[in-house]
Amino acid sequence: MKVWTEKSGDARTVPYPDSLRQQLANWMDVGRGMVYGADESPYLFPTRQGERISGETVRYVVTQAAEESGLQEVYGTDVEGRERALVTPHTLRHSFAVQCAKNGMRAPFLRDLCGHHDINVTEIYLNLANDDAVDAGRKYGPQA
Repeated sequence: MKVWTEKSGDARTVPYPDSLRQQLANWMDVGRGMVYGADESPYLFPTRQGERISGETVRYVVTQAAEESGLQEVYGTDVEGRERALVTPHTLRHSFAVQCAKNGMRAPFLRDLCGHHDINVTEIYLNLANDDAVDAGRKYGPQA
């Protein structure tokens, strides 16, 4: 599936589990047309107000879902006094990348998957995965 990236202004291919294939096909073929009258839209989530769902709506949906599931925490405020939530769309992206690194995905593949232009940005995820491995080694490894 192609996903548009506002930051870089291009699209990249994003994988999804085979278990979602049928649900996505049903949504594309029937659901979104019935709900939004958007049979021919190139976007997965069109809206009545615009061509596609906004970043702000995605942030709202993710933070609301985290709150309703009891996972959300507020960890501070920004310079404008708005509360900062722990679980955000970027948290999900970051968690996905770290898990890919933990599972052994090599840096060039992870870079392409995340849409990073600089491999050094991708290395951050690999370092976090390595730190987890060291912590696990300390916890589960031989004790003196």
